[in-house]
Formats: sequence, structure tokens, C-alpha cells
Amino acid sequence: CQVCSQFTDTIEHFLVECPAKWPVWCALYNHFFSSCPPKQSDVLSHIFSLKPPPDPLDIRSSQIIGSVLGELWRAHWRLIFDDIPFSSSMIISS
Repeated sequence: CQVCSQFTDTIEHFLVECPAKWPVWCALYNHFFSSCPPKQSDVLSHIFSLKPPPDPLDIRSSQIIGSVLGELWRAHWRLIFDDIPFSSSMIISS
């Protein structure tokens, strides 16, 4: 993994299991779903099954998860192509 330099990059690691990306999911679940730390297997299940947790208040869970996936994707490729360091805190604040 080019983000954490510790593991082989599987799809699960790329999306959720990377130690640099996991804090983003914890912050998301804590803020929107009152569940932190969630289990990595639950987050992966929500992504792969397209069955996210129940919608909080006025926004769809699928939109929240999709937005986080987009930000993780963008930050990952900024590291690869632009040599901009991956920052969980920047993703969480965006």
C-alpha cells in the first residue's frame, strides 16, 4: 500500500482496512451513525452489499458513504500522481 507502506493493497485494504483510512470511517460513523468504532467488516458489508446503515435525519446513508469513498479515492490518487501526502484529518474536515 502506498499510503501506509505496511500491507499489500487489496480492495478491502484500499477502501477501509488501511490504518491511514480507518480513522475517516470511524469519524463518519461516529458523526452520522453514532457508532464508533464500527467493525471493519460492517463497513465493508455496507459498501459491497449497497445496504448502508439506516439513514440519519435528513441525508441518505448511501450519499454519506459515497462521498467518503470519493474523498478517499481523490486523496489516494493525489498521493500517487501529485505526491500530496495522504491526510485523514483533511478528509474528515472536508
